[in-house]
Amino acid sequence: MEQNNFDLYFYLTLLNENKLNYNDEELIKCISTYKNTNDMSKCILFSRVSTLKQDFQSQTKKLIDEAKLMGYDEDRQIKIEYKESAISLSVDERKGIQELKNCIENDTNINCVIVYEISRLSRQTTMLFEIRDWLINHGIQLICLTPYMRLLDDDGKMSQTAAILFSLFSTLSESEMVIKKERMMRGKMFKRDQGKYIGGRILLGYKVGKDDNIEIDYKDAETVRKI
Repeated sequence: MEQNNFDLYFYLTLLNENKLNYNDEELIKCISTYKNTNDMSKCILFSRVSTLKQDFQSQTKKLIDEAKLMGYDEDRQIKIEYKESAISLSVDERKGIQELKNCIENDTNINCVIVYEISRLSRQTTMLFEIRDWLINHGIQLICLTPYMRLLDDDGKMSQTAAILFSLFSTLSESEMVIKKERMMRGKMFKRDQGKYIGGRILLGYKVGKDDNIEIDYKDAETVRKI
């Protein structure tokens, strides 16, 4: 007996003996793995970072590990990786989201999208709900690893628990970004009040010196005086 078949038999035996709950996460994963290893279904591994300094390696590796546990072979894993903002761009402007949609619309074997955390899709609550509804309408499962969440039940419908968790995680994701932006702004204002450079154009006759201090540029100072 193959390992997946054995695992399924093992869990179903425990279930019949009332030693497992119908909602047991391990049972759900086991059945899902059994299904995925016995068909041609594919999954999308969606990774996103916001800055050029960040990379996808650790994020994508976790998605690959999860996909393997769910029974998706490497040739049935579609990787989508983008470096783009998840808060300043609309859905139509997000190249990563557009590629995800195109893949799903052009490949009927895709039945699941896996993300490390919900903010990888977006940090805007309205956009996250738009993406969620689009996935539901196309019968696509969404797996979020941190915190762990499955959007759809085995019948393809979103449970009340999943709806609550999605709303909570969406709100937290957007709030986290707002807090980060406020923290960055306070830091910039603090530097500005100390006479330090905080970005943008430097006025003629000045330059950025040591420790980001704005200093007089004596090379241009004479030009400024003549003006």
